[in-house]
Amino acid sequence: MLKTFSIFICALLLMQFSFGAGYGLYEFSASSSSLSGAVVARAWDASTVFYNPSGIGFLQGTNFYGGVTLVTAQTNYKQPVTGTEYDSESAIHTPLGIYFSHQINEKISAGIGLTNPFGLGLEWGDDFPVSGRAISQNVDLKSFYISPVVAYKLTDCISASAGLDLVLTSITLEQAALNPLTGAEIGTSKMEGSSGLGIGFTVSAMYKSEQWGAGILYRHSVENKIEDADFTSPLLNDKIDGELTFPSFLSIGVYRKLLDNMGIEVDYMWYNWSVYDKILLTFKTLGPQEIEQDYESSSQLRLGLHYDLSEQLQLRMGYIYDQT
Repeated sequence: MLKTFSIFICALLLMQFSFGAGYGLYEFSASSSSLSGAVVARAWDASTVFYNPSGIGFLQGTNFYGGVTLVTAQTNYKQPVTGTEYDSESAIHTPLGIYFSHQINEKISAGIGLTNPFGLGLEWGDDFPVSGRAISQNVDLKSFYISPVVAYKLTDCISASAGLDLVLTSITLEQAALNPLTGAEIGTSKMEGSSGLGIGFTVSAMYKSEQWGAGILYRHSVENKIEDADFTSPLLNDKIDGELTFPSFLSIGVYRKLLDNMGIEVDYMWYNWSVYDKILLTFKTLGPQEIEQDYESSSQLRLGLHYDLSEQLQLRMGYIYDQT
């Protein structure tokens, strides 16, 4: 009987995240998003706490920036035999970007930010074929990064910073449950839980002159441990412990002022998605189970261009190439 349950649970837990660029988010400031996030080499406002914390060394006084970005993501699936098409459910996700920075003296500045660098979700309706809903019907993942940082100006043109990432996670996985013997749908299985506190770190540097800017940021991976998540299904109710690792990423950028009122920046980003190779789940009743994910690391290229019409009005545009 235990073997039958194990086969059943493994079948239930073949949950797959299906997001382009993994499930990373980078839209935590309207001003930065208008430049496609190509801002690692330039400190425009307090949102530099996330994009390159060294930038707060070039901000004067006390600064606050806050906002919510509305993100909608939809997937279309076409059955290869019948040609029938299905659209995932429409949903709006709301990643936050809230930042505060303060210049302590001419050399030292401090700041803190709240963001959601990893998350989003995907849900299929009840009309989606059961063979698909048995893999995944609803995925909802949220991360909350609380990031205190300190920057130190080495010279008038160079600032360096270091900080912590204090990370909390919530996750919901839901799918159709099938009878392991007959393949018939018998209900819904669901896992729902949240993590304890995961801790990572960030280091960065920025160079700024009248004509040029350069920046580099490294944000380390964070492992979140989920304890006593609720698992419910037609055949078994249980508690689950698990682990979910968010990847490290590296940003490198160069800014060049082309005219007195015009500038361009090019950024390269690398995400170490290969750390997301499997999900480890330990059932209180059945013991450990593994779900293979086998993500591969990927890169992005971001370009941002601004043209200042006046001190009050600036035109911005950007381009992103995303290796999914």
